[in-house]
Amino acid sequence: MMEEVEDDGAPQDLAQCNTCKRSFNRKVLEKHAKICLKSMTKRRKTFDSSRQRAEGTDISVLKPIKPKAEPTQEAVQLAQEA
Repeated sequence: MMEEVEDDGAPQDLAQCNTCKRSFNRKVLEKHAKICLKSMTKRRKTFDSSRQRAEGTDISVLKPIKPKAEPTQEAVQLAQEA
């Protein structure tokens, strides 16, 4: 899968990727640029470590994350008076 490249110690002809700003050999840059552009346009999901820890255990049901409730008018008035 990975190609072996002989390293003779001399600096190679490197070019910078326009998407990620990493430097690559010009032969590899064309292939990398397509993959890099594709991966940069995708939005990644937020990683939930507790869900991954629970995989394969007896914890079958996870509690959903509850959104914070808006403060009531009474609580807002008490906070303003204090």
